[in-house]
This record gives sequence, C-alpha cells and structure tokens, in this order.
Amino acid sequence: MSEGTLAGSVLELTNQLTRNAAAQSEREKERSRLAAIRDEFKAHLTWQSGRLHALKRNVERLYNERQWLNQKTVEVTQDANLLAHEIRQAKAELEQVTQQRDSLQAELRIAREELSLESESAAALRQICTQANKALAVHVRERDARKAELEDAKQEAFRSKDRVEKLAYQLNGVGTL
Repeated sequence: MSEGTLAGSVLELTNQLTRNAAAQSEREKERSRLAAIRDEFKAHLTWQSGRLHALKRNVERLYNERQWLNQKTVEVTQDANLLAHEIRQAKAELEQVTQQRDSLQAELRIAREELSLESESAAALRQICTQANKALAVHVRERDARKAELEDAKQEAFRSKDRVEKLAYQLNGVGTL
C-alpha cells in the first residue's frame, strides 16, 4: 500500500471519527434536553397531585360547612315558625285585650310591649335567615368553583401524562437508533 493512499485513508477515518463524535455529542445533548423535560413534567405532575389533594380537602371542608349551614337553616326556620306562631297567638290575645280595654288597660300595655319585642325578634331572625342563605349561596358557589378547578386540574394532569408518555416514547425511540 502506498503512503499517499494510507494518508488519505487516515485522513478519511479522522474526518469520519470527527463526524461521528459530533453526531454523538448532538445525541447526548438531545438526550439531556429530553431528560430535563421529563424531570420537569415529573415535578409538574407531583405539584398537580398535591394541588388535587388540596382541592379535594377544600371540597370536603365546603361540603361539611354546607351541611352545618343546612342544619342551622333548618333550626332557624323552626325557630322562625315557632316565633310566627307565638306572634299569631299574641295578636289573638291583643284582640281580646282590646275588647276588654276599659277594664284591662295595664294588661294591654304589657301585651303590646311583648308583641313589639316578638316582632323585633322575628325581624332579627329573618335577617339571620337571610344572612345564612347568603352564606350558603357563597359556599355553594365556592364549592362549584372548587369542583371546576378540580376538574381542570384532572384534565391538565391527563394532558401532562399524555405529553410525558409521548416524550418517553420519543426518548426511547431516539435511544434505539
């Protein structure tokens, strides 16, 4: 073999080795980049899992608060009905006292004061009922918002899972070339 041919072969082999080293370097960079993306998605999925758990706790807490508010609403409604019944009774007594006004002036004043107090109590109770209903509406809206956030988080988790699986497939495909 001549020295010129040998030098040409060595030069060609050197060039081929340089190209192969550059290609390998590119593959290693791509693999590192894909590994970083995979790690980022793993961290994101972990964060989403924690967020999902927190949202579930919030939904449970809101459900418990709603149950408590429902119970209190029933109690307040019962009290309001009782007070309404007592007010009706007081009005009936007031009519009787009015008929006996000449002989029972002192009792009439007492009955009017009782009626006034019971009316104020009923108004205060109605206000409490109104506030309880408003609070219940707020809690229902919050619960619905949390459910929507939970559903969005689930959808995002599924999309992230699909992207990670696709990247893993691509990563495995690059590794077999």
